Amino acid sequence: MTQIECRLNNEIRIVMDYKLLVEKQTEFQNIKIIDTEIFGKVLLIDNIIQLSEKDETLYHETIVHPAMAIHSEPSKVLVIGGGDGGVIREVLKHPVKEVVLVEIDKEVIELVNKEMPIAKNSFKDKRLKILYEDGEKYIKETKEKFDIIFLDLTDPELVDPIRVSASDELFTTKFYKNVKKVLKPKGIIVSQTDSPVVEPEETKQAYNAFKKTYKEIIFYDTFIPSFFTVQSFCIVSDSKMNTKNIAKVLEKNKIKLKANSYKQIQELLEPKAVDKLFPH
Repeated sequence: MTQIECRLNNEIRIVMDYKLLVEKQTEFQNIKIIDTEIFGKVLLIDNIIQLSEKDETLYHETIVHPAMAIHSEPSKVLVIGGGDGGVIREVLKHPVKEVVLVEIDKEVIELVNKEMPIAKNSFKDKRLKILYEDGEKYIKETKEKFDIIFLDLTDPELVDPIRVSASDELFTTKFYKNVKKVLKPKGIIVSQTDSPVVEPEETKQAYNAFKKTYKEIIFYDTFIPSFFTVQSFCIVSDSKMNTKNIAKVLEKNKIKLKANSYKQIQELLEPKAVDKLFPH
């Protein structure tokens, strides 16, 4: 095996032994899928780990199920990014009528489904509609309205003036205001907001942009082993969000989980003392 250097931030790199399965430079980004001894197959975009076979269910269950249980009747869901399919797989476990996936890079879907199909059956679900276009453009032009919107985006580069991410414009107050226009009454938005440990400024900027735009905000996090750090998320809405019945809703809907219990999903949103250490 050879070694690859994976970037956590401008100062920290992780070196892993790997076997290259596929690499492609697309119009938007560099995509690699590698095979590793510890995490199995791993997806990297611009040398940043996006997911691994070993623990992708931990990430995807964490980003999806709290919000799906908070909303009383999520019928129509939008996913921006998330071409690997993990988010749509978890969303489609719920009794939704329609899911729209907006992915800018068609190659992500094709390469992942070929080399590490974590959600291949979900792409065949009749409730799913896939659009290959820029998420910001879609939000500006669509006439559709959604109950829940998931922003499963690659990490932004909001602080580094040199590096550019394909999703930089989707972590701004301007974009969050535009997203509000396509929400139904009582609608909810969920976004990954980078790591408050290794990218504290990115997390803080995304959090503050949400706070300026929406009345209610829930910040939560979990440790993802293949990320080698804590990953944070924000759930926002202009309506009150009841977080007390998450476990009951998941149990009632008989949602099948692999990485968490219903109780653990509920407990994700409970305030933790360690959160005070993170700048948000």
